[in-house]
Amino acid sequence: MRVGREPDDEVHGALRQVEERYRVLFEKVPVGAFLYDRHLRVTEANPRALQLWRHRPELPFAGLDLTTARDLRWLPALRSVFEGETGRYEGPYRPFEDMPGGELAIALHAWPVRDGDGAIGHGMAFVEDVTEKQQLARKLSERTLIQARLLQSDRMASVGTLAAGVAHEINNPLAYVKANLDVLASRRIPQLAVLVRALEEERIETFDGDQAQNVYELSERIAQIGSMVDLAREGSERVRTIVRDLKTFSRADEESMTPIDVARVLDASVNMAWNEIRHRARLVKDYGDVPPVEANESRLGQVFLNLLVNAAQAIPEGRASEHEIRLRTFLDGSERVVVAVSDTGSGIPRDTLGRIFDPFFTTKPMGVGTGLGLWICQGILTALGGEIAVDSEPGRGTTVTCTLPQRYVMTHQPLEKSDPPPSTRRGRILIVDDEPALGPSLAIALSDEHDVLFTRSGREALELLAKDDGFDVILCDLMMPDLTGMDVYEKLEETRKDLADRMIFVTGGSFTARSADFVASIAPRILEKPFDVQRLREIVRARLGR
Repeated sequence: MRVGREPDDEVHGALRQVEERYRVLFEKVPVGAFLYDRHLRVTEANPRALQLWRHRPELPFAGLDLTTARDLRWLPALRSVFEGETGRYEGPYRPFEDMPGGELAIALHAWPVRDGDGAIGHGMAFVEDVTEKQQLARKLSERTLIQARLLQSDRMASVGTLAAGVAHEINNPLAYVKANLDVLASRRIPQLAVLVRALEEERIETFDGDQAQNVYELSERIAQIGSMVDLAREGSERVRTIVRDLKTFSRADEESMTPIDVARVLDASVNMAWNEIRHRARLVKDYGDVPPVEANESRLGQVFLNLLVNAAQAIPEGRASEHEIRLRTFLDGSERVVVAVSDTGSGIPRDTLGRIFDPFFTTKPMGVGTGLGLWICQGILTALGGEIAVDSEPGRGTTVTCTLPQRYVMTHQPLEKSDPPPSTRRGRILIVDDEPALGPSLAIALSDEHDVLFTRSGREALELLAKDDGFDVILCDLMMPDLTGMDVYEKLEETRKDLADRMIFVTGGSFTARSADFVASIAPRILEKPFDVQRLREIVRARLGR
């Protein structure tokens, strides 16, 4: 007689324990789990799977035909296990029953289940409802995009503030450098040349050989100085253009909309991107006669600059003679203004073209691009009522077209064109500017025609005008420490409006909100530094003619 359990009983007991554990795991696991055969009929399913299928619990699930689901996109993943593969699917899914909640998003993983002989008799799958995860991911993505946009805006604002400050600091000394060069070129050097020529003509017969040679060399030196001054003026003009374009991209008033000449903004963008362009391609401008568009100059410049840099970076360096970047402006069939930027670069593959406006998508190397450029450009143009489109072919280049509604808006006329005929009488001019060298420079520039006095502060100017109001023109800097030009104007408006009416304001930029409003109110009386001395003379003459 044998005492205790038989071995078979122990095996069966162990199997029952394993089966019970499996059953608990199968039923309690928080994802759908099911077994199915080659015909995609369910043989076993846990409660979570039935819930995901929206299958009513009173109906039997055994033999449930998965091919009768309202969405069949997940079935290829189930079939693949019978070829010995692992099936995967992640995407939309509509359940069997039309219950509230609509379409789900699921993640499915399926594996082959082999019989004792090694043949694949069934498949086993786990399916998870990832709808909430995807919704959360979308929200996080949207939040990330908003944060990226805000970060980009903050960076642009910081760069803009810095650029405006730099432009202001450059324009002040550039104003008197340019004024002195203009006076040298237009007056002093020609006057010296006339004197030397008269000396040669009248006294040459009394000169000995060395003296005649000295006069000849003096004449040559004056001519050389004239050439050097011309080159310096050309250089100062280039600096002026760069600073002007820098100011275009530094406007703090991003929401302001004004009539914009797209060709001028394009040229400013070219100047900013020139270092990228010149080593890679020839630049061709094909500007048609188009009306202004209503836009924000800084934001539109940001679009054009981004497109120009993209076009340049699509072309390899060192082969500029073989490549071209072409800028075109024209009206389309709907009388909208079109700006087209074309390049002969590498082009964009077809499978990539549909994603180029997606945020964070970029084909550039790590560290070169953020993938936000075209997305931001699209947002700016859409906000302006425009559109952006890209046409590209690998190996043949890319054309980006920006379409904008035109605006027929008349702007104020330049100051010197709106005034009566200029006077030739000698006037008295007061210059108010805190830049130490600008007052003396302008005094020299205007002294041939007028009597000029200058002061370096708004407070001194008010004290002077209280004692002596006999100035015909008051040329006043807009931004000064202590009292600004605006403060001086407001004080005179209260006490001596006739003197306030004689003021012309000069500025190097760096507007505050207050100064921007002030400039808008007196726009025809603003002269931006650095200015041409000849233009200043014409403005003063016109003012004297009033």
